[in-house]
Amino acid sequence: MVSLKEKKQKILIVVLIVLILAVVVILVWNFSSLKTGKQFSKTISETSSFGESKKVSQIGTIVSTELDLSVLEKTQFKNLRSYGDLPVKAGQTGRPNPFLPH
Repeated sequence: MVSLKEKKQKILIVVLIVLILAVVVILVWNFSSLKTGKQFSKTISETSSFGESKKVSQIGTIVSTELDLSVLEKTQFKNLRSYGDLPVKAGQTGRPNPFLPH
């Protein structure tokens, strides 16, 4: 008769083997795609909402970065207002011991 502890150990061994096989399959699949020439060498130009343009290759490395300062001339940027005093000075915050009852 098989005890409950032995059943749990067998189930855990099976789960561990399945996880190891899944990791191996994922690694082999990822590394085999690198060797078969599925990489793209062309670069694409992306422009962020802040006007910064980047040339990014398809594999994700940044080739060059150019900063477009024309975003500072837009009305959306010029309409921004500062509220409050700068720099902010820290005042008294919290209680000395927050774990004591009120």
